[in-house]
Amino acid sequence: MISDADFEGFVGYGVYVGQVPLIELERCFFLDDVDLGLIGKRRGDHNRLGFAVQLGTVRYLGLFLSDPTAVPAGAVDYIAKQIGVADPSCLKHYLDRRPTRFAHAAEIADQYRYRDFNVVETDLAVWIGDRAWTTSDGPKALFHGAVVWLRDRRVLLPGRSRLARLVAQERERSTQRLFDVLSGMVTPTQAVRLDALLDVPDGARVSVLERLRTGPTSQSVAALIAALDRVVEIETLGFAAVDDAVVPVRRLVELARWGMAGKAQSLRRHPENRRIATLLATARHLEGRSIDDAIEVFDVLMTNDLMAKARREAKTETLRRYPFVARDAAICASVIEVLLRPDGPDTLSELWVTINRIVSRPMPAAAAANIIAVTPPPDADPGGEWREAIIDRYQTARRFLPKLCATIRFSATTEAHGILTAFVALPGLITARPTRRAPSGYLESALIDPAVVPAGWWHQLVYTRDRPAGTVDRAGYVFCVLEQFHQRLRHREIFATNSTRWTDPRARLLAGVVWEQARPAILNSLGLPRTTRPVPHRSCRHTARRLVPRRRNGRSRHHR
Repeated sequence: MISDADFEGFVGYGVYVGQVPLIELERCFFLDDVDLGLIGKRRGDHNRLGFAVQLGTVRYLGLFLSDPTAVPAGAVDYIAKQIGVADPSCLKHYLDRRPTRFAHAAEIADQYRYRDFNVVETDLAVWIGDRAWTTSDGPKALFHGAVVWLRDRRVLLPGRSRLARLVAQERERSTQRLFDVLSGMVTPTQAVRLDALLDVPDGARVSVLERLRTGPTSQSVAALIAALDRVVEIETLGFAAVDDAVVPVRRLVELARWGMAGKAQSLRRHPENRRIATLLATARHLEGRSIDDAIEVFDVLMTNDLMAKARREAKTETLRRYPFVARDAAICASVIEVLLRPDGPDTLSELWVTINRIVSRPMPAAAAANIIAVTPPPDADPGGEWREAIIDRYQTARRFLPKLCATIRFSATTEAHGILTAFVALPGLITARPTRRAPSGYLESALIDPAVVPAGWWHQLVYTRDRPAGTVDRAGYVFCVLEQFHQRLRHREIFATNSTRWTDPRARLLAGVVWEQARPAILNSLGLPRTTRPVPHRSCRHTARRLVPRRRNGRSRHHR
C-alpha cells in the first residue's frame, strides 16, 4: 500500500523530475518473471525496451506518457540490464511505428488491471469529501492524497486540472456542509446572541468578541480573578449546551481560528450560515480557551509566586539558621561520641562526669531541643522546608480559592478523587467562623479529611504541637490540599471538564451513537475497511508468513 511518505519522492505530476531514486528503481522498475515473460514476446530490442520502460513508467508515475521515451537515462539503463539490451540508445527507434506504443500501453493496462479514471471518479469524490470533512487538510494535501489513492488502486491518473477541480469541488462542498451543520444547530435566539458578539457596546472601543478573546496578560491574583470572571461571562452566553459532537474537532478548531483572528467587520460581511457557524465555533473554542487561560494563570501563580517565593525564603532561613544548627549539632555529636566509645564510662554518673569535661551539663539538652525544633520529621522528604514558609501566604490563597472552586468544574481519576473532594470543600473551610473549640486559625478535626494529609512535612504543619485539642491548623491544611491538587492537575489525574489543554485525554474519544455516525467517513478517509476479520492465531500467522512469500508492488521478494 502506497502511503503519503512514498509520495514525497514524486515532485512532478505525470512527468519525471530528475533521476529516479534507487529505492524507486528497485520498487517500480524491477522486472519479475511475469514481466520478463511479457517483454520477451516483443520483437526487436527497441520494442522490448520500450515496452519495459512504459511498464516502469505507469508503476512510477501512474500514467502513460505521450512521449514514452522521455524517461531519465538511469531508469532506461536499469531496465536495459535486466532484459539484456546492450545498447539502451535503441529506445529512440521505439517511436518509429506510432501504433506500437498505444498497443503496448493497452496490453499493459489489460494485463496488470489498470483502470480508467472514469470508473472510480465517484468513489474518489466520496473519499475526498470524507477526508476533507474529517480533517483540516488543505487542497495540496488532498490533491496528493488523491494521487496516492489512485495509484494504490491502479487507476490511471487523469489530467492535473481535472483532478484539481475535483479536489476543489469536494473541499468546497465539505466546507459548505460544515457551515450548514453548525448554523443549523442554533436556535433563532442563539443566532441573534451570536451576532451581538460583533457589536461594539456604548462607551467601548472594541466589540464584545474582541474583548472576550483577549486573554490575561499577567500572572497575579488579580489576573486570575479576572480570568475566572471571563470564564463565567463566556459560559453565560449559553452555547455549552449545543451538541457539536457530530462535527470533527479539527474542523471546529480550524473554523474557530478564523473567528479568533478575524475582525468584527470582516466577520459581519460573511454569508449568514458561514457567519453563524464561525461565531458558534469561536464561542465553543472560547469556552475551553478561557478555562485554559485561567488554569495556566493558576499554575504560574502556584509555581512562580507561592511555591518559588516560599522556597527562596526557606533557603534564606536555612542559611540564617546554619551557624546555630551547626553549633548545636557539634554539641550533640560530642555527646554521642562519648556514648559510643568502646572504652567509655561504666556508670551514668561517670558518663556525666566525662560529658561535663567537654560541655556544661545544660548545653546538650538545649542543643537537642533546638535541633528538634528546626529539623523535619524522620519520614519527611528532603528539601520540603518551603512548605512551612508557604503557609504565611494563606491570605493570598483565600482570595482566589473560593472563586476557582465555584467557576471551573473538575473531575478526577479514582486515585485522585479524595484530593478533589477535599479541594472542593476548601471554600467552606476558609469561610468557617472561629468557635470556642476551634479559635481563629484552626479547624475542628471533624471538618477535614485526614486521609489527604501525607506523613512528613504536611502532617507536622497540619497537626502542630501547640494546637488546641481536636483541631488542626487551617492554613496548613488548605495548602496541604492545594499543593496536592496542583500536582495532580499537572499530571492530568485531576482535569477540567470543559477545558482543552487541561482536560481528560480520553474525553475526545468518540463512542456510542456519535461514533457509529462518524465511523464510515473516518474509516473511508483513512483507507480502512468497514468490517474487520478475525486475526489468526500467532502460530498460524507465522506459518503463513513462511509459506507465502512477501509481495511488493505485485512481485514476490524471491524475484528480487
